[in-house]
Amino acid sequence: MKGVPTSKEEIEDILCLYIQGVGVAEISRQTGIPIRTVYNNLKREDVVKRLQEEATFMKTQTRAMLMRDATNYVNNLKDIANKSTDVRSKLKANEVLLAYLIGSPTSNVDVTVNETADNIDNAKDLLKKYRTKTADTTQGIEQE
Repeated sequence: MKGVPTSKEEIEDILCLYIQGVGVAEISRQTGIPIRTVYNNLKREDVVKRLQEEATFMKTQTRAMLMRDATNYVNNLKDIANKSTDVRSKLKANEVLLAYLIGSPTSNVDVTVNETADNIDNAKDLLKKYRTKTADTTQGIEQE
């Protein structure tokens, strides 16, 4: 292609500015390379491949940062659920953690419980099983 710079430094300058979001006209102005030449370089197969690699790298890094933040968020919620002295805060933190672990419910179900000794013991057993299952699930998430 006529007018395409062969200098690796010029191509690197174009790439760096383009990746930063600088427009083609501004790249041309800053580097002194004609606009048409900047466009032609951005269409080159090796440059397109490099841009795709950079985009993939940025997506991977962003995903890693988000996962790290999500882990911190879940840990903060666990601290609130376990250590808060405000019962409403504890309940809300547990609600959010449960929604994270098992998903948000799509409908509400009204449950009436007769407060007999058998029902209370059954409820305690179910709660104990659920806490064990939730603890196992939470440990699995932490290990990932």
